[in-house]
Amino acid sequence: MFDRILLHPILRKGSLHSPGILLLSFLLCSLTVWLLPIQTYADTSSSTVNGKVPAQYIAETQGKSWAVIIGIDKYLNLAGLAYAVDDAKSVARMLGRQGFTVTSLYNTQATKKAILQELRQNLVAQVQKNDRVLIFFAGHIGETPGKGKQQPVGYMMPVDTEPGLLADTAISVDLLRELSESLPAKQVLFLIDICYGGIAGRSQRSFPPMTSNYLKMIASEPARQLITAGGTGQQALAGPKWKHSVFTYYLLEGIGKGKGDLNGDGIIPASELFAFLDEHVQSAALTHKHVQRPEMWGLSADKGEFVFIPEKFSSNPQVAKTPNGQGKASNPAAGTVETIVGLLKSFGNPLDVFNNVPSGKSEQANAQKTVEEEAAALEAEREKFELQALQSLKEQRQREKDLQAQLAEAQRLAAEEERRRVAAEQARQEQEALLAQQQAALKAEQARVAAEEEHRRQVLAEQEKTRLAQLAEAQR
Repeated sequence: MFDRILLHPILRKGSLHSPGILLLSFLLCSLTVWLLPIQTYADTSSSTVNGKVPAQYIAETQGKSWAVIIGIDKYLNLAGLAYAVDDAKSVARMLGRQGFTVTSLYNTQATKKAILQELRQNLVAQVQKNDRVLIFFAGHIGETPGKGKQQPVGYMMPVDTEPGLLADTAISVDLLRELSESLPAKQVLFLIDICYGGIAGRSQRSFPPMTSNYLKMIASEPARQLITAGGTGQQALAGPKWKHSVFTYYLLEGIGKGKGDLNGDGIIPASELFAFLDEHVQSAALTHKHVQRPEMWGLSADKGEFVFIPEKFSSNPQVAKTPNGQGKASNPAAGTVETIVGLLKSFGNPLDVFNNVPSGKSEQANAQKTVEEEAAALEAEREKFELQALQSLKEQRQREKDLQAQLAEAQRLAAEEERRRVAAEQARQEQEALLAQQQAALKAEQARVAAEEEHRRQVLAEQEKTRLAQLAEAQR
């Protein structure tokens, strides 16, 4: 079983700055953030398809987007995990903002039956041939040894997994591959936030150049891809520094904030996302003297790719086709410098801003505190409910085990009774056969005695007849 390593908070000592310097720093950082999109958007016209920028072309070739998000940090029969459910919820929110139809299964909801029902039945009934499906899993993964020279068999472990019965209670990677092939979707991507390398498939590490022909191919061809947080024998990092696992943190950065768009063309194919994750997850792990390197696999020979469109492109009308048909984006930072300079001038002495702050708590601070207290109360209530649900599920599983034990005992007693009945019947039949043999022997003995008696009578009669004949002869 492959777990996460939870890092303790890492504190860094720093120097204190005056309020004025802090304000200036804030404004300069704001200026930097506003200017960053200039470089990001500048390259969107470098490769067009049919006169359209990549983001627009991909958006028009995609059908509906579906996602199944699974997060388990409280197991019935296994140790808990840090941040797994929080990771899953963050990914669900991000994909929801990108237009995905999201189904979430957390903790007690994520039983093997529920997961398979979603993948085998619900999705199959709804997904169309041009759609795409993403499955995200944060939880335990286990494996069983392979037979002979075969690789170990990997398993995604639902909340009700029995550690010693993985084949019966967990979901094998081979089954996931079969399920992905059975889905009518054009493209399927698994994102597994745990370290595992025992997957049969094509290992992928290259990030091809985004030419027009390549874009057409990855958009039109099917794809069955899988990305894991790390390889065999590694452990996934998680900690307060990221408030997530390191894999999910950079997944959110890569897709949600668009940082995975390494070449700035407005789209993020799975291979490009993987290149981003590979670099940043490795680097973060090495910072903590840890080895974790994500892995990517092709589960089929298909040449397509699952493609994301960052929110800044999908929600920005400037990436749409321009009148000249070239799809060039305008400079989103036009006028930004002048605006920031004006703001700096309007502030005058930055220290004056802090001098005007009223003493004591403002209404806004009180309102914020109230919101935080309500949020904390809701979170405590949610955790209480989850613990109750988990306990209820444990009790249900125990009742099922007790019923199974009672059924097994009843079956054993019935089998024992049947064995006794069969033995008694066999004994009766043997007794009847023995009695029949004895009766037959008695009859045979009686017949023999009768035959001997008849023979003796005939001999005596013959002797008497001879004697009488001799007597008559003597008298004559």
